[in-house]
Parts: sequence; structure tokens; C-alpha cells
Amino acid sequence: MPSTDLDVLLTTPRLTIEPLSARDIDVFTAYRRDPDVARYQSWDTDYSRADAERLVADQRDRTFPLPGEWLQLALRETNSGLLRDGT
Repeated sequence: MPSTDLDVLLTTPRLTIEPLSARDIDVFTAYRRDPDVARYQSWDTDYSRADAERLVADQRDRTFPLPGEWLQLALRETNSGLLRDGT
């Protein structure tokens, strides 16, 4: 049976993957406003800080997603803590 615990943390010497948190909101909002990113996604470039705050808050008490559902995770550099876009 799949885990329902949302304490997801995967760390390598280079990268850490974990749920988004309040510290990610500004960088995450800028990422979602980037036209080069948004054109391949389901959102528009008018993604707001309030949208990001809602997403982070809604995921805070969420269980691990079921098949067909999704969870936004942060991909960050392990040493610096900087949020990355996967490149």
C-alpha cells in the first residue's frame, strides 16, 4: 500500500527534492510567470504571489498523491538551498 506521509525528502550531494515551503514563494512565482515556462504548462504568465501562497498552503496538510494526482515539489541545490528548475 502506498505511503500517505508527505514528509518527502530526497537528498543527494548535489540536489534535494522536498515539498515547497514559504521560503520558495517568491522564486516559484517568478518561475511560473516566465513565458518560456508557462507556454508549455497549464498556467498563464499572470500567476500571482497569492496563487503560490495558496498552492503551498494547500499542500502543507496534504497526504501523498494517489495515481493521477500531482504534487509540486521543490528541486534545490543541496549546498546553497537555491530553488532550481531542473536544469
